[in-house]
Amino acid sequence: MANIQKRPNGKWRARYRDLDGKEHARHFERKLDAQRWLDEVTASIVTGQYVDPRAGRITFETYAKKWEASLIASEAGERITDNALRLHLVPALGSRAMAAIRRNDLQVLFKDLSERLGPGSVRNVYDVLVRVMTAAVEDKVIASSPCRRITLPPMPDEEVTPPTVAQVEAVAA
Repeated sequence: MANIQKRPNGKWRARYRDLDGKEHARHFERKLDAQRWLDEVTASIVTGQYVDPRAGRITFETYAKKWEASLIASEAGERITDNALRLHLVPALGSRAMAAIRRNDLQVLFKDLSERLGPGSVRNVYDVLVRVMTAAVEDKVIASSPCRRITLPPMPDEEVTPPTVAQVEAVAA
């Protein structure tokens, strides 16, 4: 499954085959570094944590469209998801590789959105992004979600006062 060979140029080539049988290789100056890399990859495969480095090259737009097409949601949920992706997330992240999206990129995006949208709308967009990234982690497209510790605008603490009986009767009349 994995091996290390010394190359004619003096470098060490470490190779392994992933779960799909594709070969991956890296070159190192020292055999110790090659062995360490192979040990890390082997451990991730054995523990089920392995993520193909090439899988994260898929663009956010491509992955999000596939994810959205497989979604089972209510009509309102579909509308919120479509709006979040079409109006905010795909324009901002669409051409980026999934593995290249960083937490700070998202923090900047949500700071910008919070200046243009209400707190509830910003949270809707964030919730959709979290669901996309969580699915990507579960699909082994990315190793971890960049959606951690994102600061969102606070929701207003508006107290709801129910109508009085007289107000309800007035509306009914």
